[in-house]
Amino acid sequence: AACLSLFVAGLSHWLPLFATGLLINGVCTAAILTASMAVMAATVSPERRGAVLGQILFPFYIGGVVGPVIGGVAFGSGQVFVFGIAAVLSIAPLAVLLTLRPSPAATRAA
Repeated sequence: AACLSLFVAGLSHWLPLFATGLLINGVCTAAILTASMAVMAATVSPERRGAVLGQILFPFYIGGVVGPVIGGVAFGSGQVFVFGIAAVLSIAPLAVLLTLRPSPAATRAA
């Protein structure tokens, strides 16, 4: 849904559609953060939670700092290009998730 909402926002030439696309993307981002925190709390031991929390939040903070710079430079190629990059990058976590294999330790514990 996040990828599709960015795609719609990038191709829109009507402000309400653009705003709706960004709203849906924001809701998806909030859901991803909430779900990742819940999974982390349920699966990570208390002594490792700080490190894992840092690993979860690091990309969001780096994206917030570096993203506007890259987006500003990329905007020279047009609005569609900027949102196209964002749409493709929003699919990347799905690709990682689909290629992950359970670790042997996790398999034995289950």
